[in-house]
Amino acid sequence: MRIALLPVLALLASATWTPDLVAQGDGQGPVVHAPGIDSLELGGQLRFRWEDRDHIPPVKNAPSDHMNLGRGRVHLKATVDEVWDAFVQFQESIGGLGSPSADTVHQLYGRYAGFDELVLQAGRFEMLYGNQRMISPLDWSNTGRAWDGVRVQFGRDEWSLDGFFTQPVLGQGATNADTDFAGLYGSWQGEPVQIDLYALRRRDPVAAIEDMTIGGLVEGDLADNLTFDVELAVQSGDHGVLDAGGTALAAGIDWTFEGGATVGLGYELASGDDNPGDGNDDTFLPLFNFDHYYQGHQDIVVWRNVQDIIIRGSLPVDEGWKLIGAIHLLSRAEGTDALYTGMGGRGAVAKGTDEAIGTEVDVSLKGKLTDQVALWTGVSQFLAGDGIRNGEDQLWLFVQIVFNF
Repeated sequence: MRIALLPVLALLASATWTPDLVAQGDGQGPVVHAPGIDSLELGGQLRFRWEDRDHIPPVKNAPSDHMNLGRGRVHLKATVDEVWDAFVQFQESIGGLGSPSADTVHQLYGRYAGFDELVLQAGRFEMLYGNQRMISPLDWSNTGRAWDGVRVQFGRDEWSLDGFFTQPVLGQGATNADTDFAGLYGSWQGEPVQIDLYALRRRDPVAAIEDMTIGGLVEGDLADNLTFDVELAVQSGDHGVLDAGGTALAAGIDWTFEGGATVGLGYELASGDDNPGDGNDDTFLPLFNFDHYYQGHQDIVVWRNVQDIIIRGSLPVDEGWKLIGAIHLLSRAEGTDALYTGMGGRGAVAKGTDEAIGTEVDVSLKGKLTDQVALWTGVSQFLAGDGIRNGEDQLWLFVQIVFNF
């Protein structure tokens, strides 16, 4: 079913709109008041991105490719009173010039906060936990991610605990229909460290996957200008006829200097299977993580049978503007396992047991043109390693502009 976004929102808002009571709501859009409703907030976003890759995949004689992507979102939030609120967000995405658009309801939920320190949420909603290595709304994607289901959130002082039972939305994060995703996620926001613990269950009947991911994240301050983070997760359960046994590890340390410049080191590991014939699957299968942020902007690989050593930094260049850079030294965790590629590496295959995937260098500039208009542009160079069959270097360029209203 196609959705005419602006007419729908205009109809929703016009029923109770009172222009003489307009106010500004947290930079997200105008807020109005109506009988029986504390406030209505209307807002949205338009985003356009151009990308160019040469070669894709990063192999000899492969062609170049470019994309022109567009996404529009409009939302309406109704705060009924202190305990009830509802939110609806429509989305339209375009995969290229001349391509048909895809209309969808990205979020549609209600929340009830009438219990002491407890919030109930039901419907379709985004989820973001920790550093987005396990659960991310993946805003970089042209469609993003959303989940249908229920969530219970409890919070007291520095403590919080969320429990949820959901199904990721097909076309917005789900590869297969009827995939169940449920879990518990607890957090302690103390000083000088913060600790997250989680247990996440995935059931994908199409892929014959039923596994549990248990892990934790510790991050905090080592000194006034020195921060760290460490995350570890292990998997158990069934991957088809195999017993799941993957492991993931991420660690980082970052220095912040006077003036705001930063320098950091990172290490990312997602295990591979060192013995494919033993009846066990020791390859870590990522959940809903943010590969684009952590494994390199070119999306050559995903967080699966990969080892990544990162050197990163950022430099403020003007008020509201920042230059960001990273070097990724990529290799397979196990040479006996496959090369698992992302969008930028799709079609590339491993060469024998050589583990060297390659080196990626990312440089980007990010900032605001106005309070409502943001610009992000960058260039990345991937230098193919000996572990890619017929490997060839890849150059990637992008420009993204966002209008918020």
